[in-house]
Amino acid sequence: MEKDTKYKAKLDYVESLGMFFETLGLPRMAGRIFAWLLVCDPPHQTAAQIAEALGASRGSLSTNLRLLSHFKMIDKICKRGDRSAYFVCRPDSLIDATANKIRFFDELKKLLQKGIGILEAEPFESADRLKGTYEIYDFLEIELLRALENYYKNFNRDSE
Repeated sequence: MEKDTKYKAKLDYVESLGMFFETLGLPRMAGRIFAWLLVCDPPHQTAAQIAEALGASRGSLSTNLRLLSHFKMIDKICKRGDRSAYFVCRPDSLIDATANKIRFFDELKKLLQKGIGILEAEPFESADRLKGTYEIYDFLEIELLRALENYYKNFNRDSE
């Protein structure tokens, strides 16, 4: 009975995390799959195992497994002598997402600088909006870089 209660709590957690990832723009099913791969035992699961645990259709599962693989949140692995493909959560996937966000901020800042140059002769208000936006993303980029450096330093990981 206790095992059933823990399993239900695990599935409730998976659903909550799925809804959270939905607020970030991922399909809820992708979030549920990612969450399941964070908490399941064993940590590698076949598509059939994931579908059974989540009550998901094979079509939805297949689409979202491809999406998670594309975003490098999960890996597809094979075991010697086993024809099945297994999926496993990438432990550093959210760190990688943060590094990607930093690259995004850098590209956005370049575009904002271009706009600031174009609006140089325009009224103060127009260029000021771009400058303010640039300052926000510059700050975020610096702080995220600092956070990643601290993460790598504190967890003995190689920095990028």
